[in-house]
Amino acid sequence: MSIYDLKLAGLYNISRSILGRSTDVADNGRFKVGECLNLLHLDAYVDQFHRMDVDGQLLVSLSAQVLTSDFNFSQFEAIKLMKFAVDGWRPLKRSTTP
Repeated sequence: MSIYDLKLAGLYNISRSILGRSTDVADNGRFKVGECLNLLHLDAYVDQFHRMDVDGQLLVSLSAQVLTSDFNFSQFEAIKLMKFAVDGWRPLKRSTTP
């Protein structure tokens, strides 16, 4: 198992609570947004999210427009995070060639 596979497995475990309704995140209370940002290769935003106290409940209420204007995300990065947080999107596992 590669390091990418281990990180991806961690992403699935961390984000398991948001696979259903967005209220699942609110029920969780201690959603690890920073770890998810790292695993989605959006680690440049971790400190800013911590300073702004963005938890899972707040994350699912953000829009792509807020992410691009207030957090300086690119449009692609904003879509990527919103698909993850709201729709349950996960990155595909990379296949390894023998």
